[in-house]
Amino acid sequence: MRFWWSENQERLSLERTEIDALMEKSDWLRNIEWSFDDQFFLQVVFEIHLTHRKFTLLLTYHNTFPNTCPTVKPIDSERISSHQYGREDLCLEIRPDNWLPGFTGAQMIESAYNLLRIEQPDDDGTVVVANSAHNVSSNISSRNASRRLYLSQNQLEALREAPTLANAKIWLQWCGEGFVIAFLKDGNGEDWSVNEESLPATLGDESTSLDCVIIQTEADINSLKKISTKTEFNSVICTNKQVPMYLICPKEGLPILYNCIQGDKIYIFHTIHAPAEISSRNGEISSLIASSRVGIVGLGSLGSKVAVSLARSGVKNFELIDDDIIHKGNLERHDCDWRDVGLHKVNAVSRRIKLVSPDVNVSVRRVAIGSQVSSTEMAAVNGGLNGCNVIIDATANPTVLNHLASISLNSGSSLIWGGVFAGGIGGYMARSRENFEPTPFDLRQALNQYYEEIDIPPPLPSGSGYDGHDYDEVYIATDSEVSKIAGHICSLTLDTMLNMDPSEYDYPIYLIGFKREWIFESAFHVKPIEVDAPIRSRESAVIKDKQQDSFIEEIIAKKVNEITDRKRNS
Repeated sequence: MRFWWSENQERLSLERTEIDALMEKSDWLRNIEWSFDDQFFLQVVFEIHLTHRKFTLLLTYHNTFPNTCPTVKPIDSERISSHQYGREDLCLEIRPDNWLPGFTGAQMIESAYNLLRIEQPDDDGTVVVANSAHNVSSNISSRNASRRLYLSQNQLEALREAPTLANAKIWLQWCGEGFVIAFLKDGNGEDWSVNEESLPATLGDESTSLDCVIIQTEADINSLKKISTKTEFNSVICTNKQVPMYLICPKEGLPILYNCIQGDKIYIFHTIHAPAEISSRNGEISSLIASSRVGIVGLGSLGSKVAVSLARSGVKNFELIDDDIIHKGNLERHDCDWRDVGLHKVNAVSRRIKLVSPDVNVSVRRVAIGSQVSSTEMAAVNGGLNGCNVIIDATANPTVLNHLASISLNSGSSLIWGGVFAGGIGGYMARSRENFEPTPFDLRQALNQYYEEIDIPPPLPSGSGYDGHDYDEVYIATDSEVSKIAGHICSLTLDTMLNMDPSEYDYPIYLIGFKREWIFESAFHVKPIEVDAPIRSRESAVIKDKQQDSFIEEIIAKKVNEITDRKRNS
């Protein structure tokens, strides 16, 4: 490692000289001590003496000095200024955004003195906040807040109209790394109410719901932020309500949430103001997408990603079918995570998409197509799929495809299927729509014929797996490769639901390459497959035959007589 203080000793001499000169002419700078940290960054510990207080600070020269700015912070990680990143670096007049190599550490020390001198209390105790040379974003100001209250623009506007005292419900969600996120679910009082309908119901199922009181106050926002005990809270906010949470709304500034746990301790939540509502990032979501029902069979790595992506795209109605359970090995490619291990995949994916889209409707069926379950249960599964506009087969299982093809042809729904080639070299997808493409059986025959005509066999995983009789072969493909095929299938599904005519997809089958292997000449090499087969149409209406009708009537009459005789003799 190279060190500036070793290679540029002329600059080191200048730094020492300038700091010594500053201490000689200033009565406030004392006790200069030079040292190295464990990484051999050059440091200066120094004291700033003001009328009411002494500050011990640390100036650190980084190894990129003098091209980058040194940092100054309290030696004991203490909050000493309103212009400070948490309890760490001070934000001074000389900063990374205006630093020049000609500036010195002495100027940084003097800048720290100017800041603290302005902000220290006067003899009467008044604290002055130093002017800011730049605006600190709300994202930066939130970095050190482990407890956060998230309020939408609609909620803020409603809270401004709330009565002096109102009741409310707060949802608390514990997140990783010790964060607690609070959401205002609802509030009511004196002919006033607010209900945050954008919060998913599933979020409430996984959160702690606590009673809260909304209080309007004349108290200054700065005095509210300094409250650290329940005693201080009671001295500023006068209320006889005893609840775990208090949402205080000052005249100026954002509302502040207080959590009274036990004893005299009170916790303040940092309020995060959600940006104003904007139009959908997907563009205007078509009513065709929102009203369509999508059936997905197979909620493994591919199917889970397709389901969540479609939910983000505006699909509101799902039929999910899979009998498998999530294990830790699935997490390499599945859209779910460790919180879902041990759940059935359909339940885990249902939870996932409900947290993405609050008003989604999901039917889950923990069963495999072709598995040994009651005829009643399988009839319900088939009935659910019959009501879908689009059915997606993400199983890579020929038996399942046959079953879904039959449902698709009988109901008139579109069928889409696809998979990832072993080795992650690419994948495939196919679509069969009534009045547009051939039947699923014709498409599969055309694809198999293409495979037979080329010299190298396709890299397809073997084994039936999904139907519960055999185990899936574990094949190599990264999450990125599965995600790319899922993205293509999702786009094909949206094109299908929108009844695009002409469609964005000119062929019923696509082989999509990710790398130079097998038939693919490079990444992004796409091989469309033409299919010479009739376009599928709805099966013709049943042709009536009087002779067969008479036969049916005869055996129905026989059964009716049999039932009648049984009742008479019982």
